[in-house]
Amino acid sequence: MSDIVNSIIKNSNNQIKYRNTILTGEITVDNGDGTYNVKIANASSAYPDVETVNYDDVFSVGEIVDMIYEYGNKESPKILGHSKKIKQDPVEVEVDYSSEEGGGLQTIEKTLYCTGASGTITANEDTIDYNKLHNSLDGSDLYRIDIYTDGIYIAQVFNGIHNYAIERGFLFFDTSAIPAGATITSAILYLYAPYKSVTTDFNVVIQDGQPNYPHSPLINGDYYYANYRNNGGQKAISDFTLNSYNAITLNSNGLAWINKGGITKICLRSSQDIAKTAPTDTTSWINIIASEIYEGKSDFAKITITYTI
Repeated sequence: MSDIVNSIIKNSNNQIKYRNTILTGEITVDNGDGTYNVKIANASSAYPDVETVNYDDVFSVGEIVDMIYEYGNKESPKILGHSKKIKQDPVEVEVDYSSEEGGGLQTIEKTLYCTGASGTITANEDTIDYNKLHNSLDGSDLYRIDIYTDGIYIAQVFNGIHNYAIERGFLFFDTSAIPAGATITSAILYLYAPYKSVTTDFNVVIQDGQPNYPHSPLINGDYYYANYRNNGGQKAISDFTLNSYNAITLNSNGLAWINKGGITKICLRSSQDIAKTAPTDTTSWINIIASEIYEGKSDFAKITITYTI
């Protein structure tokens, strides 16, 4: 007697367990007689000859349908109706594991244009005192000092009467998009040159004053020569092509100066200025390279940076 009772209780529990279960399955076969073979999830085989709850329902092979167990019996599934769920076919995708340990490196190249903070500081002295002009802290002791944001000029000038001038250029690039963990493999600075006049040749030299110099926006104190150091790459003015971008490849110093995740600041000076060699040319504004806003061109300087991550 107890075995009969236990059997009834067990069967009841199974029915109660599955009575309100709603699940989804995929139609695999239309048997043509109103029944379908339906595969549930990752089951190894499909339920055969599954009937529909509603007599007139019609389904298609591959369609996802809702199912119930009739009277809670797992052995008696019925198709309840069309499901709102959509069959998910596996799609082959490529995954970049470069950021994970043991993953491959991804090489990225970015071209960035200089920001509006870029410009030139020009200082003039009306006495024949080159050292005073060269070494001035902020131009307050000179005849004149000016800040221009319409272009980049690099020059040393002597007009043969009573006037010296030195021009030092400054570039700002927003390199915040380069991840802090990236390895910079190369960088090329491009200067657009609409004008040059060469009597005495000199190199346009990239120097570094970071993190403090130059300021954004530029201030007179950014003129001071001792704020800048080393050589990050250079190009002779005689090798510049007019009305074209001229490339200066950054050396290992220059690559180290690129501020990943921040703003990169560059100083451009004449090699004569760096060597503290006074100009002797008597033609006004000789030895000048101008990478300026010219004929509507605002992107007078850009840098292309290649890095891996």
